[in-house]
Amino acid sequence: MSVSRFTSWPEDALELVANKFLTQIEVETELRNKCVEMCKHFHTSVSNISERYVVIPVNLCKLLQFVEYFKLLDKMFVHE
Repeated sequence: MSVSRFTSWPEDALELVANKFLTQIEVETELRNKCVEMCKHFHTSVSNISERYVVIPVNLCKLLQFVEYFKLLDKMFVHE
């Protein structure tokens, strides 16, 4: 079985990308930083599990999906 792998991203790069996209949410800096940490954690956790069980490769698109979920939750629960 052949599985193509993506190059894993360093945590600082994941942080920069998450920060850039989460700036669109109007929240306090401390909360935004916690959201960035959660996005990084979700991304690396899913990536590690994916490698262990040879599921699907995890790439930057997955990180951006996590960011979009945060933006959606913000819109649903904070800015109704």
